[in-house]
Amino acid sequence: MPLFQYSEDAEDSTRNVAAACLGKLTTTHPSRYLPQLHSRIHDENPAARATVVSAIRHTLAESAPSYDEFLASLIMDFLDLIHDQDLVRLFSLITQKS
Repeated sequence: MPLFQYSEDAEDSTRNVAAACLGKLTTTHPSRYLPQLHSRIHDENPAARATVVSAIRHTLAESAPSYDEFLASLIMDFLDLIHDQDLVRLFSLITQKS
């Protein structure tokens, strides 16, 4: 999917737009897009992992029961990213830039 190419972009704004779009696509068709997000939680690029976290965050505001069923089996894997030191640094840097 082309949006995933933008998840590794150096620009925060580009990654944020990609994450928002990926989140919206995931809520509309979770069986197709949630596994794609899940497969990228161990990407070697911290920016790509950060985009995955942001995409999941975008899904939580608009999720439907059908989405929740798909997410339930994967949520712990996504939550484990809270221990990812590269993401902690990246999000800290983004916060400081704001």
